[in-house]
Order: sequence, then C-alpha cells, then structure tokens
Amino acid sequence: MMPRPLRFTAVLVAGIALTACWDDDDDHVAVDPPAAANEVPDSALTSSAAFTAYVGSLPASETAQPLDISKITTAPSSETALPAPI
Repeated sequence: MMPRPLRFTAVLVAGIALTACWDDDDDHVAVDPPAAANEVPDSALTSSAAFTAYVGSLPASETAQPLDISKITTAPSSETALPAPI
C-alpha cells in the first residue's frame, strides 16, 4: 500500500495532466465589441491616468473624426493625481 502523501501526489499529478489535455472549444469568452475609431474604449475610462494616456496616444490629425464622447456618462477624475504635463 502506498503512503498517503504519495497517493495524494499521484492523484494531483494525474488530475493536472488530465486538465492540461482538456480541449474545450465551446467556451466563448465575452469580448467587448471593437470600438469605432473615434470612440473612447472602456479601458480608457478606468482612471484619469488611463484616459489621459489614451488621449495622449491619439495621433494629431487635421482630418480625423472628432472623438465621440456621447457614451461617456461620467468622465474619470482624481482628487490626488497630478495634472498631466502639456
């Protein structure tokens, strides 16, 4: 008879091996639909720093569509973050 820790380890290794081999193509992770080129993505609304980084990463263009902020109900803000340098 195998000692108890050895049995536990054998069962654990077998379980991990079976889990690693499992191929479940039916799992579909919900993904946000891609935002239009002029929409603010949800990730940019998580904090004021994220919003500032997103807006700062936009290319300067005279012909691009204006940023659509119609879906933003509350702009991200912070009472403690320093203002972004211009």
